[in-house]
Amino acid sequence: MALSGATAVGTRGLLVTFGSTVTSGTTATSAAAGVSDVDILAGQVFTMTVDTLFDAPSSTSCGTYVSNADTNYIVTVTKGGAWGAYPEISVATTDGVDQSGPSVIANNTCLPIGTRGVSFKLTSTVGLRKGDRFYVQANGTSEGAIRTIVLGHNLDQTFGGAEEVGIDLYIRKPLLEVTANRIGLAPLTNWEQSDVELTVKSGIVAYDAEIGTTTALDVYSSDEAGYGELYVEYRAWLPDLAGMVNSIADVGNIDDISGSLTPDNPLKWGVFKALSNSNGTPVLYTAVNDPNDVDHWDEVLEVLLSRDDAYNLVPLTRNATVLGLFQAHVSSNSSASEGLWRVLWANLEGIPEVPIVAAGSTIPNHLEATSTDGEVVLARFEADPTTVATDYTIVYVPAGNSGFEENGVRPGDIVRALYAGDGFGTYTYSEFVVDEVQAENQLRVKTGPAVEQLVPSKIEIWRNLSNSEEAVEIAKSAGAYGDRRVRATWPDRIESSGTIQTGYFLNAALAGLSSGVLPQQGLTNVEITGFSSTQRTNDKFNKPQRDILALAGVWIVQQDAVGQIHTRHAVTTGDYADINQREEMLTRNVDSISYRFKDYFAPFIGGSNVTPAMEDIILGGMGKLIRTLRVERSTPNLGGQLIDATVERFFVSELFKDRYVAFISLEVPYALNNIELHLVV
Repeated sequence: MALSGATAVGTRGLLVTFGSTVTSGTTATSAAAGVSDVDILAGQVFTMTVDTLFDAPSSTSCGTYVSNADTNYIVTVTKGGAWGAYPEISVATTDGVDQSGPSVIANNTCLPIGTRGVSFKLTSTVGLRKGDRFYVQANGTSEGAIRTIVLGHNLDQTFGGAEEVGIDLYIRKPLLEVTANRIGLAPLTNWEQSDVELTVKSGIVAYDAEIGTTTALDVYSSDEAGYGELYVEYRAWLPDLAGMVNSIADVGNIDDISGSLTPDNPLKWGVFKALSNSNGTPVLYTAVNDPNDVDHWDEVLEVLLSRDDAYNLVPLTRNATVLGLFQAHVSSNSSASEGLWRVLWANLEGIPEVPIVAAGSTIPNHLEATSTDGEVVLARFEADPTTVATDYTIVYVPAGNSGFEENGVRPGDIVRALYAGDGFGTYTYSEFVVDEVQAENQLRVKTGPAVEQLVPSKIEIWRNLSNSEEAVEIAKSAGAYGDRRVRATWPDRIESSGTIQTGYFLNAALAGLSSGVLPQQGLTNVEITGFSSTQRTNDKFNKPQRDILALAGVWIVQQDAVGQIHTRHAVTTGDYADINQREEMLTRNVDSISYRFKDYFAPFIGGSNVTPAMEDIILGGMGKLIRTLRVERSTPNLGGQLIDATVERFFVSELFKDRYVAFISLEVPYALNNIELHLVV
């Protein structure tokens, strides 16, 4: 190979000129311009020592830092090169509160870094070298210490003019709420209570938002201007209406239930919503002595065993145990042997987040969240060896019980870590966003804690759900009932003229509406009064997402373009593919027919004998009742409760000689949910 002239070596701008070789063994420094080519033999090695022309850049901070907290900015050159090659920097803070970049920086030019007003410039003659790091200290601005106090009047002359006077400063609060726990001073408390008394401890403390919610301030009182009076605020459940079934037929009599008309008085508010939709049908209700005690809810169910006029059961709670008791009650009593046909209304909760990795499943019937051994996952936060970041972004689980890949952890999931307790059973934690799952027991977060965590400590992985994902999870809640006698409703919260309330008050309205229409009338598209907005339906879920809910048996209430609030489709949580289970009206109508036959047979029980004459009487009466149900309360749009019915068999039981057995085939109306139209040209 023959070379002549300047030859580029490497990628950093180095030029080398090869000259002729002399016999003395020395090498000419260069060949004169125009010399002949020099032959370079294969295998020859040349060693060159290069002195850098790079000079270390000087750094200067610019701008005005706008924050009360002190911090340090770390500026890292993430792309080196000459100034004309557009070098870049990335910025983070030692405490992880601010960051920016990568950003192109020019020579001797202030560049904003972070988001809090700080700018930064680098100055050099050549450029920047990748990996170099610079630091900017940012001091927060805050009000300085108060060293001068101007009094409203002069001190008494006995103090003299130059003597030092000791003073104490107080924050005067006309009304001060004292918390039970002394935050930061666990296990000390300000007061304790029992069922019969309240004990206030000595040395109570309080907290002021302007000073800090964790700074305990001593509490003093005096008799001046009413100071020093202690008030106790409490809430008690009135037992007056418990243990009995009560009735109100007119909303004007709502004050039969004591207390204010507000969602904070749930029984009165629920009965009010039911009456507002019941079309004059009486609303039955009873109270619970203590809603937090499951046994008291069970006592309500005991009371209902003596009533055959209670059909729609609306427990004003989302307690899963209570709802399970009510579902079991409805199922066991809605049988031929018991003859107390009834249904349950349950309101579903939103599920914006679910656990992915935790010590066991947290949300029943939903995404199974568990460590591989069911134990708490303990992790370390370590430095990522592939980056120059100053935070600790590698989450490593030494015990390997996290199963990150097995449990489907993905980027965007949230790592909850650095749990801290207040000594009273309440815990707080920090959150970090998953950037990459690297192994079953290791992942990287986008930004980690500023301090390395070498001692394995508790973590959990949670996922913030998209609306579509949340619809799937809510659908699982409804599907878990799987019962045509359970109506699972949405939204979870609904508005009445600015008052946001829990969705089980909507259930009360729907139950009242159900009792106020004909048994054979469906409730799809029927207006519900007493509410003004269903944002948790209309603004949250689109049509495909609502379809996910409906197919699982969710009774959706929504608002149309003119503001009317109505049921999207009146469905149960039974098998959606079976119309006899899916359609709410069908269950309600057949239950009504069942009660009519039960009432018809009641006068014969005990006062009659099993004889051929009695058989004719009963058969004749059943025929008359069937004809009545075909025309009674019939309307052009709905028809009667029955289209037709046939007594297929009627006989004396071979096993129980004191019993007649009847099999009646019913032909009942179905709700008109669709009209299929084909236009053929």
